[in-house]
Amino acid sequence: MKTKPLTYLLSLTFLCLFSGSSVVFGDAGMVVTKDKDLANKMKMLANHGRLDKYVHQMAGYNYRFDPLQAAILNVKLNYLDDWLKKRRAHARLYNQLFAEYDAIKTPVERDHNLHVHTYYVIRTSKRDAVMQKLHNHEIDAIIHYPIPLHLQPAFSDLSYRSGDFPIAEQSATEILSLPLYPELEPNQIEYIAEQVLSAI
Repeated sequence: MKTKPLTYLLSLTFLCLFSGSSVVFGDAGMVVTKDKDLANKMKMLANHGRLDKYVHQMAGYNYRFDPLQAAILNVKLNYLDDWLKKRRAHARLYNQLFAEYDAIKTPVERDHNLHVHTYYVIRTSKRDAVMQKLHNHEIDAIIHYPIPLHLQPAFSDLSYRSGDFPIAEQSATEILSLPLYPELEPNQIEYIAEQVLSAI
């Protein structure tokens, strides 16, 4: 099982196709399952709760791909393995370039748990200075995400306050996503890393 994707182990796997994900496709997602009953339920939920045109078995949503969207996605999925290999190679290069610097914490990839590297997120106490330096050199760097979940207005009914989750709160002040996409060249990654290191 160590060589199988996580989808082989789970009843349902939800995949993000958001513009920042590994398979960029608008603002969509999909569900993968080997269970026929669950597959039918997901189809119904995505199609107003129906399998037959006029018979609604449950309350559902309008989450259908049109045929053109499905055709484009079907082609893009053929490239996914190659794109993920390139993302991992880019992340390894970043890790090597930052390896000797304690001021930067890099993502960890453990044996038999491959990271898809949707983002390459570093942590540094000098995050704001690093981000400013990158922006000064027209390098896109983004904070994913600046406000911890427990401090979001959507969860105010849970009555959490600043200080309740100190690790999450500290992380939110240190995280910075560096450019990472399959088309990056090693010399571009080296240049980005050079600018990061010059700011710490």
